[in-house]
Amino acid sequence: MSEYEHRHIAAMPHDVEDFGTAMLSFSDGSRGLVMATDTLLGGSKNYVELYCNDAAINCRLTMNNMMDTYFLDEDRLEDVYISEMLPSKTGWNSPFLEDEIIRGLL
Repeated sequence: MSEYEHRHIAAMPHDVEDFGTAMLSFSDGSRGLVMATDTLLGGSKNYVELYCNDAAINCRLTMNNMMDTYFLDEDRLEDVYISEMLPSKTGWNSPFLEDEIIRGLL
């Protein structure tokens, strides 16, 4: 990928996998699809979605929706932490509130 094509993604990994996909088949015939990455446009997406025969479950692990922000520019936001790997604080974002507690680090 050229530097231009990668201009909106803050991470610059070398010789590593940063995206994975797994298709699962269970003994009862049900199936699952897992996709994971930490370098995508829009920052981290830490959630699990389950769609079953009789239920839908959405689990927001972090980058939760306790608060949403919208900024037109980044004036006076130099020292404000919104979330990891976020290239810009403009537009809609979901800030990490009490990040250490929510992630179970404290």
